[in-house]
Amino acid sequence: MFQKAVARGLIPADLSLTESQIDDLIFLPGLSTADQVSNISGRGVGMDVVRSNIRRMGGRVSIKSTPGHGSVFTLALPLTLAVLTA
Repeated sequence: MFQKAVARGLIPADLSLTESQIDDLIFLPGLSTADQVSNISGRGVGMDVVRSNIRRMGGRVSIKSTPGHGSVFTLALPLTLAVLTA
């Protein structure tokens, strides 16, 4: 993720980040991990929109990744949203 963000000019190459900060790079606007743009991926629009919409509702989203094992996304929304008609 770090190399993709550097390659796309979103962060400087000499930036020192923690593991958690590197995981959070997925939420940068314009960041895509796809090598090629297709009709369903590669535009760099997505996770930044997810995070901003969840924050607008008063919630939060986080990610924890373990190389070779996968990622866990945690979404936390205010309890008051549970009683709204979806």
